[in-house]
Parts: sequence; C-alpha cells; structure tokens
Amino acid sequence: MTSLSGTARRITEDLTREPAGKPGLRLAPLRGLRYVSDAVGDLATVTSPPYDVVTRPDGLRHLESAAPHNIVRLILPQADSAAARHELAAATLRDWLAAGILAPDPEPALYVYEQSCGDLLQRGIIGALALSAPAQGVVLPHEEVMPNVVEDRAALMRATAANLEPLLLTYRGDTEAASAAAVIERTAATRPCWSPPRKTASATASGRSPAPPNSPRSSSTWRTVKRS
Repeated sequence: MTSLSGTARRITEDLTREPAGKPGLRLAPLRGLRYVSDAVGDLATVTSPPYDVVTRPDGLRHLESAAPHNIVRLILPQADSAAARHELAAATLRDWLAAGILAPDPEPALYVYEQSCGDLLQRGIIGALALSAPAQGVVLPHEEVMPNVVEDRAALMRATAANLEPLLLTYRGDTEAASAAAVIERTAATRPCWSPPRKTASATASGRSPAPPNSPRSSSTWRTVKRS
C-alpha cells in the first residue's frame, strides 16, 4: 500500500470532496474484498471477463471449471429464477468470506489499476462514487440501457450487499482535479500491492483471466493509495 504525502495527498483529498460552490464528482476510499492467494492458488483461474462478455454456455462452463472459486460463480450464478440466482450469489459470497477465500482490506483505500492487452494499456482509479441527482449532471446516464438488465444487476447488488463489478466512468477534470492523473502514474510506477495484512489479489481483476473461447487474454495489476 502506498502512502502519499504533500501535493499528492492533497490531490487525493480533492477527489473525495465536493468542489465549493458547485456539484462535482466525489470519489471516496472503500474497503475492497480480495482473493487470498494462499487459498486459491493460481489467481488467473479465479478471474473472469465482465458478466455481459462471458459467452453462454461454453464460456461460462470454461470459467466454472477453471477453479471452484472463480468469480463467475458470483456474477453469473446458475439457478432457476432471478431471485434464486441472487440468493445463491449471496450465500456463496458469505461462504467464501467465512472460509477465508476472500478477505476485506484492513482499511479503506483508493485502488489504482492497470490493464493491458497486447499493445493496449489502460490505467484508472477505483473508489466509491457518491450518488447525485440526475439533474445535477455530475454523472451522465448511460445511453440505450436495457431496464431488465439494470434491475437484475441492482438486485444482485442488494442481495450480496456488494458491488461485484465496478462501473467504468470517464471524466474531464478541471486543472486541480486533472492532477489525479499524476497520482495514478506515480502509483503505477511502484510495486503492485497484493496487500497487507496477507498476500492477496483483487477479487475482480488480478493477473490474467482464463480466456473462454474467442476471448483475448489480458492482464491486470492493482495498487492502493492510502489516505493518511
């Protein structure tokens, strides 16, 4: 975990508070759940593409057979009804936490991540986004969403009391907020943090995902920015 000081810490604090006089995007540290590497072995076997990228049934079966604790069992549980699927995911998550397959970070943090696929490289930062009224225009609505899919994902979040897949947002910051990019780049240059107090890796994307048929392989690394 990387502890920032001086300007870097002030920039991080700017991300977590609303700008004076106008509504703005607020990103707060959160306690992530991470796979415990000693419990799951090869971390590449427990990752998965996003739920809407997993091909069914072949891709789903591939991921389920990769390891008994592949994350696909939480994001795409198999049952006869939506309610049963959500309850199965919640029960599975509780079991994995009790068994030490997943463990929460000891304190809240912002997570800098890096994803690569061939020559492509993407870096960003993960945190808890404060909700705002649509009329404020802080977060623009996604276009052409399918209401039944949105409700299903929301119901899964309610049942598990967890956000199992982060939402990807882009933003145009002002002069001060845009400096967050410097924090991301500086943190990305440090050694990846699989995290104290135990050697672990992210539950949502660490190492390489076992690729289902016709899916490109990609790799991800994670580091944390500690507010101190």
